[in-house]
Amino acid sequence: MPYGTGPDQVVEVFAPHRPAHSTIVFFHGGFWRSEYDRSHVRPLCNALASMYAVVSVEYRRTGDGGGWPHTFDDVSAALRQLDEVSTQQEIPRRFVLAGHSAGGHLALWAAARHAESVPIRGVVALAPVADLELCHHADLDDGAAEALLGGSPARFPQRYALTNPMQLDIDVPVTIVHGTSDDRVPIEMSRRYALIHGAHLQQLDDVDHFGLIDPKSAAWPSVTDAMRAMTHR
Repeated sequence: MPYGTGPDQVVEVFAPHRPAHSTIVFFHGGFWRSEYDRSHVRPLCNALASMYAVVSVEYRRTGDGGGWPHTFDDVSAALRQLDEVSTQQEIPRRFVLAGHSAGGHLALWAAARHAESVPIRGVVALAPVADLELCHHADLDDGAAEALLGGSPARFPQRYALTNPMQLDIDVPVTIVHGTSDDRVPIEMSRRYALIHGAHLQQLDDVDHFGLIDPKSAAWPSVTDAMRAMTHR
């Protein structure tokens, strides 16, 4: 379903296998780069559709027309479109935002930005990039934060202030699930976010970055438990 005119301005809707009262709006990861699209989270979305309506959001990414401000504009446009059409589609107007890695960042940002205008019940963030300044200073994925925002925090402090979840107030519940063996996004980032913002953090021993989005992994029951708890708030 399109929410704009560009090829990446689309969402994929996974109809629930049975009547559902909530919609999981999922943002894929890949450090906001064009090399990674929504296709790699289709197994996750299909698995979640056994319990919920699921919407997988594509967005413009760095290297192919994304980055500041287009990636953020796309997320906002997608949420507005979903809110408008939810009564006409199999999309219950009760949204839980979720995402993995860079998608977890977008879910946190979107909840902080749109919770007053869109029916967002909460956020489930899987190994999220919850601090863009730390992402920059740690040089995660060879400059992913700089590619997203066009430069460093010193050069564009206002862009970081507007888009960094660590600096944003969020008025909906947040649950973070993060593996202790994650070598892509350090778990210390989630620990600090949870401490500052009061989010619930579930730390999974011996779980890596990608185990959280694999329905066949040992971590999957923890992911579905987090989704279930958030949708039943």
